[in-house]
Amino acid sequence: MIREFAKKSMKSDEVKLDQDLNRQIWKRGKTNPPRKVRLKLVKDEDGTVVVSLYEEATKNELNTTGQEEKKSPELTTKTEGLEASK
Repeated sequence: MIREFAKKSMKSDEVKLDQDLNRQIWKRGKTNPPRKVRLKLVKDEDGTVVVSLYEEATKNELNTTGQEEKKSPELTTKTEGLEASK
């Protein structure tokens, strides 16, 4: 059903499902799949559509930006402290 939805909405014949999305769908077995799944559809330059979990994409983006912002001030303070001690 997900492939059919991606083909119809993105107007492409090539659809690839993300590995984490596949695990999420099959986690409860083939007889009891989840009723609703939030998806992120991305169309490449080649015309292939990559379908992934929506939550995964937003969490990873937020974590990487938050970690970069936190790390950069700590690194600058450590280097300033080292320069001052020399």
